Amino acid sequence: GDDPQQIVDGFLRANANYQPTYQVARQYLTRESAQSWKPDAKVTVYEGTTSVADDQVTLKGSEVGVVASDRAYSASGKPLTVPFTLVREDGEWRIDQPPAGLLVADYAFAQFYSSYDLYFLANGRPSNQPGALQSPVLVPDPIYLPKFRSPDNVASALVKQLLNGPTAWLAPSVTTAIPPGTTLSVDSVTISEGIASVALSDTV
Repeated sequence: GDDPQQIVDGFLRANANYQPTYQVARQYLTRESAQSWKPDAKVTVYEGTTSVADDQVTLKGSEVGVVASDRAYSASGKPLTVPFTLVREDGEWRIDQPPAGLLVADYAFAQFYSSYDLYFLANGRPSNQPGALQSPVLVPDPIYLPKFRSPDNVASALVKQLLNGPTAWLAPSVTTAIPPGTTLSVDSVTISEGIASVALSDTV
């Protein structure tokens, strides 16, 4: 029963609240678009509002930054215009062909996302003495993730990102001791009395 602008505004609110599959956000899409939409593609952080003309709703404002698929954040500041085309499906307005990834307002991003540091090994072993052993140098790799309520969920997300390797901008300068193809043998990390149990695949 909502009008086109209410549908788009509801979709944007649902973008800001993390869900594993974003089922609430998908309810604002046509059935076909709900199947093909990829919320993990990126997170566009914006400042702006929606306006409506005919059956098309447009989000206008500025792009504050983007969290890429590797979870690295890059600041922006360029103008943002996102058109939403809505169609009738079973008598209700639904969004057709939404933009890839999530659209999250800047105030919601500050409230619902957190920055974490992964660590990788610096390339090279510089030394003043030939043959001298060097302690490994760890390089922080900042990423952004939704704020998970459970410490186990935080740990699981961080380990999965660690196994994926460094973000694109840092990758040329670091390496990882994790063998390629290593995954979690179970889909979660558990924490008990401050100890994290990380079950890795046989590749390791």
